[in-house]
Amino acid sequence: MNCPTCGNPIEGSSAFCTNCGAKLDGANEAAPAQTDGAFDGESGYSDPAPVPAPAPKPASGGYVNAAAAVNQAQRQQRPHAPAKSRKRDMAPCRPISTWGFVWRTLLFMIPVLGLVLMFVFAFANGINENSRSYARSALILTLLFAIIVIAGAVLCYIYAPQITNWFAQLAENLQKLAH
Repeated sequence: MNCPTCGNPIEGSSAFCTNCGAKLDGANEAAPAQTDGAFDGESGYSDPAPVPAPAPKPASGGYVNAAAAVNQAQRQQRPHAPAKSRKRDMAPCRPISTWGFVWRTLLFMIPVLGLVLMFVFAFANGINENSRSYARSALILTLLFAIIVIAGAVLCYIYAPQITNWFAQLAENLQKLAH
């Protein structure tokens, strides 16, 4: 069988042409009807209701990806979950320029004020979503750095005698090499 739109050979009982995405009329009659799988609670599944085959909409050039058209049609048939309520307006956000990242980085490097500003940028309402994400990533990196420093300090405290012995031996060896 060949596609009536582009003439591409079609294998099997495809519903759409893999080349141009055109709906193939003969394929839908031969293919078994899909079911929605309604469950009646007592005896199992009730009589299946046929689901209509989705029809792709060609793009301006006339070609469309058949798999994408089928997926889009299936998404439209599913019931949508209720939208999650957001605490802030989701206005379109502007991208941050390179200098925007630079001044935020310099601002976040100020010892106490930078930490306070990271929390403000990360969790306050009305902040650009890109600034919010950057501040949250800076907070995560700050937390990781603090954990590494604390772990290093604890290890230095635990192994202080061994570390001082190692440095003492190193100093003696360097003195022997110098003489």
